[in-house]
Amino acid sequence: MLLASVPMLVIAWFLVGAIGSFSARPIAVATLLLPLLIVVAVLGYPLVRDRRLVLGGGFLPFFVAYCLLFSIAAGTRLLEGRRATLTGFEAETPSNVLGLNRLGDWHYRLAPEPPPMNDVVIVTLPSFEGDTLELARRAQADLIVRASARQARGIAFDFYLEDTSRADRILCFQIERAEAAGVPVVYGYRMQSRDGTPARVPLAPDIAGCISPDRLGTLTGLMESDLHVRMVPTSHLADTTLRSFSWRIAALLARGEAGLPRAGLVQFVAPAVLPPILAAVPGRFDELDAEQFRDRFVVVGSDRPEDVRATPFDSMPGVLIHALAAHALRTGHIIRRVDARWLLPPIFALCWLLTLLQAKGGGVRALLTGAGLCSAAVIVSAAFAMRAGLLWIDVSYPLLAVWGMTGVLSGGARLQRGRTRPLAEPPEPAEAGDGSTGPFDVFLSHNSQDKSAVIELGEALRARGIRPWLDQWELVPGRPWQEAIEDVIGTAMSAAVLIGRDGIGPWEEPEMRACLDQCVKRRMPVIPVLLPGAPSQPKLPLFLTGFTWVDLRDGLDEAGLDRLQWGVTGIKPGRSRRSRSSAPPPGAAAAG
Repeated sequence: MLLASVPMLVIAWFLVGAIGSFSARPIAVATLLLPLLIVVAVLGYPLVRDRRLVLGGGFLPFFVAYCLLFSIAAGTRLLEGRRATLTGFEAETPSNVLGLNRLGDWHYRLAPEPPPMNDVVIVTLPSFEGDTLELARRAQADLIVRASARQARGIAFDFYLEDTSRADRILCFQIERAEAAGVPVVYGYRMQSRDGTPARVPLAPDIAGCISPDRLGTLTGLMESDLHVRMVPTSHLADTTLRSFSWRIAALLARGEAGLPRAGLVQFVAPAVLPPILAAVPGRFDELDAEQFRDRFVVVGSDRPEDVRATPFDSMPGVLIHALAAHALRTGHIIRRVDARWLLPPIFALCWLLTLLQAKGGGVRALLTGAGLCSAAVIVSAAFAMRAGLLWIDVSYPLLAVWGMTGVLSGGARLQRGRTRPLAEPPEPAEAGDGSTGPFDVFLSHNSQDKSAVIELGEALRARGIRPWLDQWELVPGRPWQEAIEDVIGTAMSAAVLIGRDGIGPWEEPEMRACLDQCVKRRMPVIPVLLPGAPSQPKLPLFLTGFTWVDLRDGLDEAGLDRLQWGVTGIKPGRSRRSRSSAPPPGAAAAG
């Protein structure tokens, strides 16, 4: 596995970098991931169906394909939903947990708080629906006058200037006066496609000459699959000549473009105290507390309900979202995302640790504990990265990989307490009292009248590397023996119900019932065994007749012991000889 990790990392790094996101290239992603998913399913199905195959010869190719599947899926952001387009812009959104983006918003609770926005004020204007465009332009001109009179640091309008109105010359005049007084005026615009090339929607003719290109910003944005807005682009499709509205505001607040991100998406964090929001009513601007404009940057938007968007913090008007993005840009308080290509090493490491735990014979309980610890380590690492450095680590793919691998290693639907026997050479014969730990391979339930034959059988099993539990060898003097038997029945890998000359003994019957109960609960094999001296027509319990028997009435020959070993380990010994043990005794069920 360690040797396979290097080419695996190279392949995944190349494919993740080349294929792109699921939203951008769904056909390319499906072309790569579907065959890989089929390979993982074909290689993994036998492992899940038969726990004894885990860690066998077919496990390594499954492990490689499994890690590649999750790492490439992380790079393609497959678990995201499709994003809605706001004002004509479609861009890539880094992935959140399981495609349900709100499940990833716990990161925001841990993010360090940004500096307060003391130099920004928000103003909302009514929608002007049903009014003339002239009234809207005059209201904007009036706000520019008031901002200039209070020596504001600038004023930005989350509005378009596309259609012509009779007030355009007045607005143009006030824009020029404000710029001359050192109060920059910023407006937004929409994008349109011209022969497949993005271009700005032209401004109204009487205003176009009043606003320089560096005072215009695109209002394009995006909304994620859960209808939340979490980030704002710095420019349209990474074209730095088509800067966003938020980026223009940030450049003015920072008094220059130096230090601002050149391209990408701005994932912002809202401060604890938001900037003041003033509601302005045209014709009644005297009631507006315009003194708050002094030495502040004024951002003006609409109060229409359609402009209110859900965010990880609260529902906010679009103008406030632009202001928060601008504040994040100019303060550098932006969440950065870990490149998905870096997720393969932790995915590989976590799955490798679980596989190592299984190879050491940890058992299902140990695997579940290990998976829980691995999951906790992933989440704690992501929380620390966000708190310490505003670094967002997508935990969804590592967590899915960990628990998927846990299911495979545990045997899938055939979960079983105790260790999983790998395909390997048989262990050395165990001796009584050798200090061996872990569950026993087989519990020998027997009539005390058959003790000598049972001891002989136990010794024969030990010689084959099988660890049997026999009361004479394992019961500790001075301890309650009933409790010890209950423990071993609940943990043994299998049970052998031994029938000798005198049939089932008085204590053997409740032991048999307990073994049958474990067979139902955890699929523990229960093997009826006829010992030497058993009658030709043994009196058998009804429930036991449904199991395939092992017939040792003619002695502990190799064929009979091979068959018993097969029942205990699930691995058929490589022998071709036949004996009477291949057939059930009279009155017993035929072998299934």
